[in-house]
Amino acid sequence: EFVGYTNIRYKSKIVTILDSEFNEVSTLEAGQNGWVMLDRTPFYATSGGQTGDNGALEAGNDIAVINETSKFHGINLSQVEVVSGNLSANKEVEAVVASRGEIAKHHSATHLLQSALKMVLGETVSQAGSLNDASRLRFDFTYPKAMT
Repeated sequence: EFVGYTNIRYKSKIVTILDSEFNEVSTLEAGQNGWVMLDRTPFYATSGGQTGDNGALEAGNDIAVINETSKFHGINLSQVEVVSGNLSANKEVEAVVASRGEIAKHHSATHLLQSALKMVLGETVSQAGSLNDASRLRFDFTYPKAMT
C-alpha cells in the first residue's frame, strides 16, 4: 500500500526481499544490494514520467539506502544497498523519503505547462511524454501546425 501522499516517514514491515538477481532471499547483509517490498511504503515508484523516490530504511543499527523505487507488475519495489547491519523479511523499519520536493515541483510545473500550451495554442496540443526528476523537467508534446 502506498502511503506517500500523506507521509514521507512511515513505520513499515519488510514483506519480501530479493537479491540483485531478483531471487527471493531471507536476509541482505551489509554491502549487499537487492530489492525490498514493504507492507506500506512512502516511496513513490517511477511512473508517468516522474522518477521514483530514494531514501533510507532504518531499524536501530540496521541501515539501508534506497537508490530507486520502481513498479514491477503493479508492485512497488525499492532497490536497497545495506550500509550497516542487515535487512530481513518481517523486520519493522522506519522508511524515510530523502527528497521529493524538487520532483514534486517539476511534476506540478508539467501540468501548468500543459495547461498554458492549451490556452495559447488550443486544444489540439497533446502531451506526448514527460520526465520529472530532482534537477529538471522535460515536456514532450505534439501540435499539428508549425510553431513559427
